[in-house]
Amino acid sequence: MMPAAREDWDASERLSADDMATRHEEQLREAAMLDQKRAAARLRSTPGVCSNCGEACLTAAVYCDADCRHDHERRLRVQRLAGGGA
Repeated sequence: MMPAAREDWDASERLSADDMATRHEEQLREAAMLDQKRAAARLRSTPGVCSNCGEACLTAAVYCDADCRHDHERRLRVQRLAGGGA
């Protein structure tokens, strides 16, 4: 039987230096990929095109409807909570 997990225990304590370096490299790669996705999303902000679904909308509008706005804002919130910034 395994002992109960302690919340204050850091799982990285059991990793070797090489394992920790690999984990850090993966975190940096994920952050770079997220930055690239954000940059691509900013480039897609075209007048008359919904920033969420890409459908035609009013020239001055960012989203075609409230559902698209809500969906896009929710995804941005999730990214921020996951450490994605923006």
